[in-house]
Amino acid sequence: MRSVLGVGLVLVCVMGCVTGEHVAQLPTIPPPTLEGRQIMVECQLVKDGDVLSAPKIITLSGREAEIAITSQHSIPGLQTQVETGIQLTINPVLVNGQVAFTGSYSIKEKQDITQAAETTSAAFITREMFFKGIAAPDEKTVIEMSAEQTGGEPIQVNLLFSLPVSVSLTPATR
Repeated sequence: MRSVLGVGLVLVCVMGCVTGEHVAQLPTIPPPTLEGRQIMVECQLVKDGDVLSAPKIITLSGREAEIAITSQHSIPGLQTQVETGIQLTINPVLVNGQVAFTGSYSIKEKQDITQAAETTSAAFITREMFFKGIAAPDEKTVIEMSAEQTGGEPIQVNLLFSLPVSVSLTPATR
């Protein structure tokens, strides 16, 4: 988009210079609206003080984003694999300079695979937590999940919302 705009500006300037006409004012490009504003979500998963993972994703204000950290498990007798791991879904919305967010966090774990002479069974456990809040840009928000919620050890989810710098191009006038 930027290079196309640059070419357009050069063509207007060249056309004005060649014909001797003065280019009074070029159209301006309006800045992006809040609905279309990009929000970067950084998510740290911390267990016992150790950062397990720290994925980042950029989404638009009002658009749901998903971060998944998963692995595949083969189950004897099944053609497809079963996916386990952590999935974070988040929908950040920019409101009056703050980031209002809703989301969910789920953990799916393999519980047991039992093989007998004639049968095989596999059990998986999924735990899901829902959350919402408001945060200032570049302010860390901490979500604590207890051992009961995770089915094991407590996990801390650190969320950080950043607003990438947007550039508004306004051509200079003479």
